[in-house]
Amino acid sequence: YADVSKVFVGTFGGGIYESTDNGINWSKSNSGYCGQAINEFAMTSTSIFAATPNGVYKSTDGGETWTESNNGLESSNGNVHNVFSITASGDTLYAGTQDMGAYKSIDNGATWTAVNNGLLWFGSQSILSMKAAGTTIFAGTYGVGIYRSVDGGNNWVQTISGLAHQVVESIVFMGSDVYCSQWNGISKSTDNGNTWVSVNNVAGVYQLAVSGN
Repeated sequence: YADVSKVFVGTFGGGIYESTDNGINWSKSNSGYCGQAINEFAMTSTSIFAATPNGVYKSTDGGETWTESNNGLESSNGNVHNVFSITASGDTLYAGTQDMGAYKSIDNGATWTAVNNGLLWFGSQSILSMKAAGTTIFAGTYGVGIYRSVDGGNNWVQTISGLAHQVVESIVFMGSDVYCSQWNGISKSTDNGNTWVSVNNVAGVYQLAVSGN
């Protein structure tokens, strides 16, 4: 993840690292975060957010310090959900959790509300990847492909026509096209997710990123 002056990397065992020289040198940036794993980053106009096994953490000072941002992400027993994925559309945030579906925040992460209408299958409640543009959000699941919402997360429909595999690790936009990575390769949609075609058969692609075109 990169902002104007920094690059951030989330690791499995070492938390957050940042670089201020385009990746030549790295230093830890874990102040306030006591965990070890980082699943994904997202940014609004004022803050950086990290999706972690301990919920969502937020930084308002360019990643120098982090605080919990989990109000509404707690289960009935008080435990915070494992957040696999997080994405922002303007200042609206969407988070994908393990077994508990999708959540939305419209107040810069201060509070979260479940938005799961249409996520009916058990596998759709574990959301490994999310990507949002405007009020359209794609959610990649563990075992039941991709779900799409066109109304800001209020309703979801499964969109898997042509999808090669149902475990979706990463989703990105490139112009008007949507790409997703699965255990057995990468698929592409040119019609807003209505249909998908395989573009390679490279196995084990866990993350996609776009730079320019």
